[in-house]
Amino acid sequence: MRDSSAPAPVSRLDRLGFALSGLCLIHCLLLPIIIAILPVMSSIIPEHEVVHFVMIAIAIPISGTAIFKGYLHHRVAAIPLIGAAGLLFLLIGALLGGAFDVPVTVTGSLLLATAHLRNWRRMH
Repeated sequence: MRDSSAPAPVSRLDRLGFALSGLCLIHCLLLPIIIAILPVMSSIIPEHEVVHFVMIAIAIPISGTAIFKGYLHHRVAAIPLIGAAGLLFLLIGALLGGAFDVPVTVTGSLLLATAHLRNWRRMH
């Protein structure tokens, strides 16, 4: 049996996933404002779509591993469902482009952060 005072190994991945979700949220909310205010930034910052796909490529293995390992421990099915919905929204936001990409991506980021937070709480 595991020592209850020792932190669960998945908590590091949840913290990383939560932090990355927060960075995604900041990126989605602030980047359009920064680009609108400082047109020079658009030539420095990588294409918006490229950033989305890079973040998704990072989020899927980190979030998937953390949430799956947490599910094996706590067996709360809602958590991986929320996480999968968040990843799906992130992917849809990256594919959509245009006016809807920011609200869809922000929703995905919030769902994913919620899944990591709930997973982390269940593990502790």
